[in-house]
Amino acid sequence: MKFVLTITDGVQNKDLIFRVYESDIAQRWAQEISKNYPLDEIDRFQGWPGTGKDIFYYFEQLQSQIDIVNEYEKNTINCNISSNQDTLNYLHKFFEDLRGEIVEGTNFFNNSPAHVKDAINKFNILIHETEHLLRSSNTPTIVGTFKDRPRIKLLEEDFNFFTFKWKYGEVYINYCEVGKTLLDVFKDQDQYIGKENIRPQEYYSADFMIKFGIEMSEDFYKDRLKKFNKWYQDKKFNFKHLSLGMIPVAIIEKGEPYSGYKEIKSVCIK
Repeated sequence: MKFVLTITDGVQNKDLIFRVYESDIAQRWAQEISKNYPLDEIDRFQGWPGTGKDIFYYFEQLQSQIDIVNEYEKNTINCNISSNQDTLNYLHKFFEDLRGEIVEGTNFFNNSPAHVKDAINKFNILIHETEHLLRSSNTPTIVGTFKDRPRIKLLEEDFNFFTFKWKYGEVYINYCEVGKTLLDVFKDQDQYIGKENIRPQEYYSADFMIKFGIEMSEDFYKDRLKKFNKWYQDKKFNFKHLSLGMIPVAIIEKGEPYSGYKEIKSVCIK
């Protein structure tokens, strides 16, 4: 089974072809892709040269979303934007408090007009893209998401497949919760997030992320895991599942992306 991602520069299209893994979760993810949900985010090409998405771009975009929310209700988001992880952690706390859980939502979010809801959701995405730029500028990724796709509870055996030992051209199921994973809280040294907003992944959807950076070495992986385990023990957390990283579902077989392509045109399973 093949996962075909068609990317475009607005004039020319290019197919990237991936072999879907045989694991049960990979096959179930492919079934979701085959249902042809309409694409939502198509331009999340992070870390690619020539896209124009530098730190100043993200500052401008973040401020734009803040202005939309604050115009609706004055001083809702009160923070000066700067290029450090601590500020981004602080900004993300605003998102968590405004958005609430993905199903229920907060009164503020539920009662806001559509353009304010869109700004809140985009605010979150921009924070994560800015984080990626700051800490992984040499790790290009493509993220694809879909409108109106369901979120499905992971099976107990699916948790065995989580990894953060990234491989070049590997496709992963993207995080589809509102909150932050344990690994991200650890990497970001987030002092603002409340435990209620730390949410190891328990659901999957058709959404995906593809990493095109240098593969993580075994030594680096073991060192990070060791440091994470110490941090986790020190925090005295007790989550049922750690869900460290993401679940791999496919690997590239044909095609090389480059900076001229900036959007997803289509996806399919063959």
